[in-house]
Amino acid sequence: MLHVLHNLVNVWSKELRHAITQNWLINPSGRANVFVEIDLVQEHLNFWIKKIYKADGDAHSWNWLALISPCVDVLRHLAVWVHDNLGTAQGARHTTPDLEKDILTLMALLKEYKAYMIREGRILDPQDSPIVDALSTGAASLTHGASSTPIDNFNILNNFFQECLCLTPISTLIHALDSIPVEEYISTITRKTPNATALSIKKTTDINPSLDGGVMKGIRKFILP
Repeated sequence: MLHVLHNLVNVWSKELRHAITQNWLINPSGRANVFVEIDLVQEHLNFWIKKIYKADGDAHSWNWLALISPCVDVLRHLAVWVHDNLGTAQGARHTTPDLEKDILTLMALLKEYKAYMIREGRILDPQDSPIVDALSTGAASLTHGASSTPIDNFNILNNFFQECLCLTPISTLIHALDSIPVEEYISTITRKTPNATALSIKKTTDINPSLDGGVMKGIRKFILP
């Protein structure tokens, strides 16, 4: 510092002293007597370049850095001005924006222009098509327009479940099967299966008629041909 003061007073010319003193401090804000060191301003500029206007991918190049560096301070103030006027300040982190003001403004405009109110004589622009009636379209799609409609699917499932309810559970047939003689059961199979012979039934069954004569006693080893 003593060397600088000595040069300012005794060594440097008037023109050089003026150039040095006029570039020693800088006033970024433009307010009176608010000067900061020029090296500190440079550090702030480097910070905004790295943290705020950092490019990614193909745009991350020296050409982009040279283009954006002189404009960083202006763009930063422009972003602050836009955020203050629109009320939508955005940071670097993801967050849920406050839509209260936007919704109130939208509701006021919809009410002012009566967008959702019935007005006689209202016409559409030439490039606009009539609004689709969602209720009529939905009701028609239930019964028409497709190979399988929701009502058809409902009827199919309903009929299936009704048939299931009409079936007799196997647990209720156990006692009835126990009362049927084995010989009668085999003769019934023979009548219903013409290709079945006494030999095939003999080979494919292992029913012991001596087990109380009940079908359920031998059905555990019975295999249909």
